[in-house]
Amino acid sequence: MRVKTQHFLQPGIVDAHSVIVENAAGQPIFIAIEGDGGSVITAQAGDPDFAGMLKTLGVDKTTMVYNMKPKSIEEMKALF
Repeated sequence: MRVKTQHFLQPGIVDAHSVIVENAAGQPIFIAIEGDGGSVITAQAGDPDFAGMLKTLGVDKTTMVYNMKPKSIEEMKALF
């Protein structure tokens, strides 16, 4: 799979078989794994087997999930 990133509006592209997205504290929050034929399996923190998928990828971390009120688009735009 091709992963497109942005850091301070600077784009980047990385080819990868799997992707683990971590929050600023280093906790995994999202996983994408490319399978045969281009299929992609995804999981996010809070999903029932998220910890199992992390272990499959060799990551031995515990992820804490908090239910937080999402920010509005206007609040997100103000961050940039």
